[in-house]
Amino acid sequence: MDWEPPQNPGRFTSARDPVEDHWPAAARDQLAGEFLASPHAREFTDMASRTVPRLFITRSLDTLGCDPTVASPAALGRILLYMLPLTLAAPDRYGNLIPPVARAWMEWLMDWRALDKPARRQVKRQLDATLRRFPAVWNGPLQSPMRRYVQDLPDEVICEGTKLVPVLERREFAVPVPSDRASGTVAGKPGRRVRDVTTLDPADPVDRQLITVNDLNARVISSRGFGNYVTVMEQLWAGDPEELWPAAKRMLDAGLSREAVLDRLARAIAPESRD
Repeated sequence: MDWEPPQNPGRFTSARDPVEDHWPAAARDQLAGEFLASPHAREFTDMASRTVPRLFITRSLDTLGCDPTVASPAALGRILLYMLPLTLAAPDRYGNLIPPVARAWMEWLMDWRALDKPARRQVKRQLDATLRRFPAVWNGPLQSPMRRYVQDLPDEVICEGTKLVPVLERREFAVPVPSDRASGTVAGKPGRRVRDVTTLDPADPVDRQLITVNDLNARVISSRGFGNYVTVMEQLWAGDPEELWPAAKRMLDAGLSREAVLDRLARAIAPESRD
């Protein structure tokens, strides 16, 4: 069956109330589905790319308060250059798949709105300027710190909030975000430059250990026990064994601090404890 652009772009909106009130989850899913069913989205067969339109719709409505069916390069620019880099917990590789979806999305909206050629040229110029800036912003210093916690996760976890949130919770417990780390600097491997602990990358196994050891030094923990703490950290990061994180959560729910929980887990794997 041939695809045709929707004929009533304003069917979900009303001028009397906030626009987001007229876009329940079903309407948002319907709009994203219509785009994905169009020829504009034919090349987007992977799970990650197919979740991006829903991000555009959600950010337009819930953050900007804008009708997502308006072909506004300014609104899309704010999403691409500010909201997604600063808030999206996604692997670095997503920076390559977002721009093509953004271009196709805007092309589809221009068809939706039946824009004339002068308007299309203006929209494309503005969009091109935004997409030229996007890589530097996506990979820049203001990116969400949670990006470093998901680099190795598959798309089926990244794209499903009910799966992603528990992983982020577990990994953030294992390796604190920069603002929650003990202050300090580390040299790491011989020949590496001295770095502030807040710049260490949780996606790097060596940096994860440096973050852990720095926190232990700040707590004046004996270096003899560092190996046990590093082992616990890596087990929590990997979620293996599976029962470790539920045990930690039970202790947290009982009122123990993060440090107290880690102390108990580290003692539990000590050789004398196993004996």
